[in-house]
Amino acid sequence: MPGDAITTGLLVVLMVAAFYFLIIRPQRRRQADQQKMQKAMEPGARVMLSSGIYATVVSVGEKQAVVELSPGVEVTVLKQVVMSVVTPDSPYAEDTPAVESTEQTETPGTTAPESDAARPAPAEDVTQQNNPKPDPDKT
Repeated sequence: MPGDAITTGLLVVLMVAAFYFLIIRPQRRRQADQQKMQKAMEPGARVMLSSGIYATVVSVGEKQAVVELSPGVEVTVLKQVVMSVVTPDSPYAEDTPAVESTEQTETPGTTAPESDAARPAPAEDVTQQNNPKPDPDKT
């Protein structure tokens, strides 16, 4: 039976070590990388926020940053929402503008056919389904 206690103790030590190397250590590394990135943020840097929005840093405080979403639109955000600083070698660095469709969907002078979902149901059909007409003979 003393061998069982040693095996159990060894198993517990092995599980604690696995937990440390698989969970705690990578989390600490991510935190250190995030703090390093937040300290490196400076005005003029392009950043990607956690919502996927790209912005330009206007000013940086201790806990917050002011970012410009578009010319004249500035928002104050927590520094934690800045997911990454976009560098020229970053995969997200390509700023491709959205392309609006120039294709015409309807021929001038015609209207698109209405779908069944857009067409309202006749009032009598709805009332008949929910409130059947009372039978005059039963009253």
